[in-house]
Amino acid sequence: MSNYVSMTAGLTAFEALPDGAPKAGIILIQEVFGVNANIQALARQYAQAGYQVVAPDLFWRSEPGLQLDPGKAEDRSRAMQLNQAFDDELGLTDLAACAGYLKRTLGTQAKVFALGYCMGGRLSFLLAQRGAVDAAVSYYGVNIDQYLSPADQGAPRLIHLAEKDSLCSADAQQRILAWAAQTEGVEAYVYADAPHAFAREHSPAFLREAALLANQRTRQFLDGLS
Repeated sequence: MSNYVSMTAGLTAFEALPDGAPKAGIILIQEVFGVNANIQALARQYAQAGYQVVAPDLFWRSEPGLQLDPGKAEDRSRAMQLNQAFDDELGLTDLAACAGYLKRTLGTQAKVFALGYCMGGRLSFLLAQRGAVDAAVSYYGVNIDQYLSPADQGAPRLIHLAEKDSLCSADAQQRILAWAAQTEGVEAYVYADAPHAFAREHSPAFLREAALLANQRTRQFLDGLS
């Protein structure tokens, strides 16, 4: 079952529920294209796997309900404009509200995870770093290399890096890998020849084998913590 629910005044989220009792909650964090068909499909997939999933509309302050198609040049241009104007701190406040919603509906002892892509990959990383969720998964998170700290004691994280990511240089990837190797509770993997957005189905960037492996690791990571 899926529908839109209110998180706070103005902030709504696409919610997908499993058939039975949820084993944990997931905050599914959008790419720069809004809560579009791809994000909604992912929410349903994780609901089928037993999670209660909310995908918040993080662009609600500028264009509520926005759903962009990454295959269209004009939509990509609009997404880049919105991304440049996006305030991470406001977004993190919205995501914390989603974590609160899931804790209230699932019970305070339930686990709440963050799962994000691109822009959402950075935000999921930061949520876990701040201890706002119990664990996080980041798919090709943009600029997370700028937030690495040797004193990081945040929640467990799983980081998926695309070797050919135009938004994450080889040097940035090496810094992330070195940091992950020295940080308890953090795993990081690089997917050979994979471009940015390699896990987005029905797109030119989709790399099936890499996506299957990353998704398998994600499920194992989250199921093991649920």
